[in-house]
Amino acid sequence: MLFLAISFAFTGCNDDDDEDEPDPAPTQNTDTDPTPNFPMADATLVAVDTKTSQETPLGTFDIFIGTAVGVFFDGNQNLLDAGTVSINGSNLTKNSNNSYTYFPSLTEPEGLSFTTGTDWDVSGSADFPAFTASPGFDFPFVGNISGDDTVDRTTDYTINISSVADADSIIFLVNGIAKTTAGNVTSCTFSASELAGASAGPGIIQAAPYAFDDQEFSNKTVYFVKETVVSKSVTIE
Repeated sequence: MLFLAISFAFTGCNDDDDEDEPDPAPTQNTDTDPTPNFPMADATLVAVDTKTSQETPLGTFDIFIGTAVGVFFDGNQNLLDAGTVSINGSNLTKNSNNSYTYFPSLTEPEGLSFTTGTDWDVSGSADFPAFTASPGFDFPFVGNISGDDTVDRTTDYTINISSVADADSIIFLVNGIAKTTAGNVTSCTFSASELAGASAGPGIIQAAPYAFDDQEFSNKTVYFVKETVVSKSVTIE
């Protein structure tokens, strides 16, 4: 499950362009699918497009797998029941802690499709008002991710992406250890001390650029996030 943690990521990274600080500074989880959260929000709805490259005899093709997360808060950051939550006509599962998640299934292995946008529908409850929204901004574009196949925890490690566009911020991760940067960054270095908490063995590096906007519904501030994730398998030593 994608659990949204309340922990801030302020650390900057190397930049191939002029770097600006992310604004506002978000939080994110440290699960394998990084999803940002905003402590000033009454709700956060996140659409995630995970890109993988598939080699075929006809060339390399990008495959996108769509997932989604929704959380609704009271004034003390407790999670609320918001009724039925759906995106593009597909219902998210309400978990026991009142978080909402959508994952691919055996019948829909590629998950959600965002080719026509992100149409959110929240039925509402006694704790949170109903609303519908179709945020019009684009998913960020991100190129290929690269980094050494082996992560040596005794030395610095750098993740590179070939390009990025339309991102407000980027979350870089090495096996769940995360750093958040401005949206124009294409290189992020983790120090040996930062990598010390990573477990040895098979691992993964990721880059997750995201864009966001907020809207008001019945005096509730709702943040909408669109995120694209690229990953690479590594070995951690």
